[in-house]
Amino acid sequence: MIAIKPQLSRGASFLLCVKSVECHVDIINDPTAGIAVTTRFFKSVEHRGNKFEANFYEFDDFYHVVQLVKTGRFNYAIAPSDFLTLLFLTNTVLPIFPM
Repeated sequence: MIAIKPQLSRGASFLLCVKSVECHVDIINDPTAGIAVTTRFFKSVEHRGNKFEANFYEFDDFYHVVQLVKTGRFNYAIAPSDFLTLLFLTNTVLPIFPM
Protein backbone atom coordinates (compact mmCIF):
# COMPACT_ATOMS: atom_id res chain seq x y z
CA MET A 1 0.00 0.00 0.00
CA ILE A 2 1.24 3.49 -0.79
CA ALA A 3 0.02 6.92 0.28
CA ILE A 4 -0.70 9.38 -2.50
CA LYS A 5 -0.05 13.05 -1.86
CA PRO A 6 -1.42 15.60 -1.31
CA GLN A 7 -3.42 14.55 1.73
CA LEU A 8 -7.18 14.67 1.32
CA SER A 9 -7.98 16.20 4.68
CA ARG A 10 -6.48 17.39 7.96
CA GLY A 11 -7.56 16.55 11.45
CA ALA A 12 -7.16 17.58 15.06
CA SER A 13 -7.82 16.21 18.52
CA PHE A 14 -10.31 17.87 20.86
CA LEU A 15 -10.68 17.55 24.62
CA LEU A 16 -14.30 17.00 25.68
CA CYS A 17 -15.35 17.63 29.28
CA VAL A 18 -18.48 17.40 31.37
CA LYS A 19 -19.57 20.83 32.56
CA SER A 20 -19.03 20.07 36.25
CA VAL A 21 -15.22 19.70 36.05
CA GLU A 22 -12.30 21.99 35.29
CA CYS A 23 -11.61 21.77 31.59
CA HIS A 24 -8.21 22.68 30.19
CA VAL A 25 -5.66 20.90 28.05
CA ASP A 26 -3.28 20.43 31.00
CA ILE A 27 -5.63 17.71 32.27
CA ILE A 28 -3.65 15.24 30.16
CA ASN A 29 -0.84 15.61 32.70
CA ASP A 30 -3.04 15.06 35.78
CA PRO A 31 -2.31 11.56 37.16
CA THR A 32 -5.75 11.45 38.82
CA ALA A 33 -7.66 12.07 35.57
CA GLY A 34 -9.26 9.28 33.58
CA ILE A 35 -9.65 10.11 29.90
CA ALA A 36 -11.53 8.08 27.30
CA VAL A 37 -9.74 8.12 23.94
CA THR A 38 -10.01 6.46 20.57
CA THR A 39 -7.33 4.17 19.22
CA ARG A 40 -6.47 6.94 16.75
CA PHE A 41 -5.33 9.18 19.63
CA PHE A 42 -2.32 6.97 20.35
CA LYS A 43 -1.44 6.78 16.65
CA SER A 44 -1.54 10.55 16.31
CA VAL A 45 0.68 11.31 19.34
CA GLU A 46 3.18 8.45 19.21
CA HIS A 47 5.58 10.44 17.00
CA ARG A 48 5.68 13.28 19.57
CA GLY A 49 7.20 11.13 22.30
CA ASN A 50 5.07 12.82 24.96
CA LYS A 51 4.70 11.10 28.30
CA PHE A 52 1.25 12.00 29.56
CA GLU A 53 0.42 11.47 33.23
CA ALA A 54 -3.35 10.93 32.93
CA ASN A 55 -4.92 7.48 32.81
CA PHE A 56 -6.11 6.78 29.26
CA TYR A 57 -8.84 4.26 28.46
CA GLU A 58 -8.86 3.20 24.84
CA PHE A 59 -12.00 2.54 22.79
CA ASP A 60 -12.36 1.78 19.08
CA ASP A 61 -15.49 3.77 18.34
CA PHE A 62 -15.48 7.60 18.19
CA TYR A 63 -19.21 7.88 18.94
CA HIS A 64 -18.89 5.53 21.92
CA VAL A 65 -16.16 7.76 23.40
CA VAL A 66 -18.39 10.83 23.05
CA GLN A 67 -21.30 8.92 24.61
CA LEU A 68 -19.15 7.92 27.61
CA VAL A 69 -18.70 11.60 28.45
CA LYS A 70 -22.29 12.57 27.66
CA THR A 71 -23.59 9.90 30.05
CA GLY A 72 -21.11 10.82 32.80
CA ARG A 73 -19.12 7.58 32.78
CA PHE A 74 -16.03 9.68 32.07
CA ASN A 75 -15.42 13.34 32.87
CA TYR A 76 -12.99 13.70 29.97
CA ALA A 77 -12.44 12.36 26.47
CA ILE A 78 -10.12 13.17 23.62
CA ALA A 79 -11.82 12.83 20.26
CA PRO A 80 -10.19 13.09 16.85
CA SER A 81 -11.93 15.24 14.29
CA ASP A 82 -11.52 15.82 10.61
CA PHE A 83 -13.50 19.04 11.15
CA LEU A 84 -16.62 17.44 9.68
CA THR A 85 -17.14 15.71 13.01
CA LEU A 86 -16.45 19.01 14.76
CA LEU A 87 -20.01 20.04 13.89
CA PHE A 88 -21.25 16.88 15.61
CA LEU A 89 -19.06 17.62 18.65
CA THR A 90 -20.26 21.21 18.83
CA ASN A 91 -23.85 19.97 19.05
CA THR A 92 -23.09 17.66 22.01
CA VAL A 93 -23.38 20.53 24.55
CA LEU A 94 -20.05 19.48 26.07
CA PRO A 95 -17.21 21.97 26.49
CA ILE A 96 -14.66 21.39 23.72
CA PHE A 97 -11.01 22.49 23.66
CA PRO A 98 -8.57 22.03 20.77
CA MET A 99 -5.46 20.08 21.73
